[in-house]
Amino acid sequence: MAHSTIQKQILADLERLSPDQQAQAASYIRALATSLPRGTSGDELMRFWGTIDAESAQEMLRVIDEGCGRIDSDGW
Repeated sequence: MAHSTIQKQILADLERLSPDQQAQAASYIRALATSLPRGTSGDELMRFWGTIDAESAQEMLRVIDEGCGRIDSDGW
């Protein structure tokens, strides 16, 4: 379902609810939205700048490139 389709369905469902049920739904949605994980700011990440040497970084990139194109069908 496309994002806008989901929103339209939610709005249509909300219209069928009583005012009390709409208040409950709004409270639930608010709780979901506030419980989203907060990311790490760039400023916080700057303390790690320069802690990985170029050779290690290149090795990490190589391993990621090699491993991300494969599917381990027995891994799930």
